[in-house]
Amino acid sequence: MMQGNELLESLLKVGPAWEVRRYQHAAERLDVWIGPRRAVQRGWFRRSSRTPDAPLREYLWRHTNLCGVQCHVHALAPDAKSLQGLPWAGGNSPFTRAMGKQVFTLLAKGIEYGTICGLLDIALSDLWKFKHALDSGRIGVSGLPASAARNTSRPSSAAPTIEPSAGSAQVRWPVPDATDPIWQRLVEGSVKIDVRALGLKLLLTKLRTQWPLIDVADAKVAKLRELHRYFLKSERILGHELAQVTAASALRPSSPIPRPPSPVTAQGVRSNLAPVPEPADSVWQRLIEGSLAIDIKTLGLRLLLTKLRTQWRSIGDEEVKVAKVRELHRYFTRSERILGYELAQIREEIK
Repeated sequence: MMQGNELLESLLKVGPAWEVRRYQHAAERLDVWIGPRRAVQRGWFRRSSRTPDAPLREYLWRHTNLCGVQCHVHALAPDAKSLQGLPWAGGNSPFTRAMGKQVFTLLAKGIEYGTICGLLDIALSDLWKFKHALDSGRIGVSGLPASAARNTSRPSSAAPTIEPSAGSAQVRWPVPDATDPIWQRLVEGSVKIDVRALGLKLLLTKLRTQWPLIDVADAKVAKLRELHRYFLKSERILGHELAQVTAASALRPSSPIPRPPSPVTAQGVRSNLAPVPEPADSVWQRLIEGSLAIDIKTLGLRLLLTKLRTQWRSIGDEEVKVAKVRELHRYFTRSERILGYELAQIREEIK
């Protein structure tokens, strides 16, 4: 019958060069410490002795659930390089490679953030960090770089670290992308948050006064970016507000925006053209790369393309690039009725 350590080695697919040193199980959390397998030497009178351990550092990642319980892997290794390619380890990410691939698969399918967190039992803040690292090219899907692995630098005898709750002052909430609809919803007032920072109160009051008077799309984009920049610069003092913004960003508006019954061009002429091109069509990559330029009058599409073009230059992993192309295609599919003007130009290009 397998002992606890041996069973965990089997479940986590720990190779022969590594071993489970110890584990600690709480009600809804399992912490597992994995280190290099220690060699056993035979001494005098058939006594066994272990070779002394080399100095080790500790790296911490969230792994896939085991038997319905959150699993957190503490990797004990001399350096991050020795952990490359291992499914139960990770790189510059909150997740192990095994968990990261599951998260990426759901992101690539366009699943809502809140749904992903519920399905995989992960924190929204960790999901944001993972997506930001993907978008910025710091990590890939096929092999996460281990040189900048998440390092806790604790001694191997340290007790398991319990993640702070959502209301804890220690939580650092990442700022959503500038293209996230949450910024427009904040300015328009459709999302209300409790604002404690005086500077943010003043800025929101100014933007909400200016917003109804602005008719030019570029000017509205500039106002949204102004709000986004303020959050970026003041991230350390806006924890209370950012927690609410992040939570609201993960949720869709309760009532959908009314749309016309069929695509309408900028001139008000109904469009009866072909459906949205397939995601495999090269037109989407050309749009992101900028080799195809079209006239864009929809604010949401302007923001999305600006974000994707910025990210594209940093991304080296082909799977992540495919996900970005699909993200643009999904936007056109969902917003087809209000993108008649832009779609007419795309369809003309691929004729």
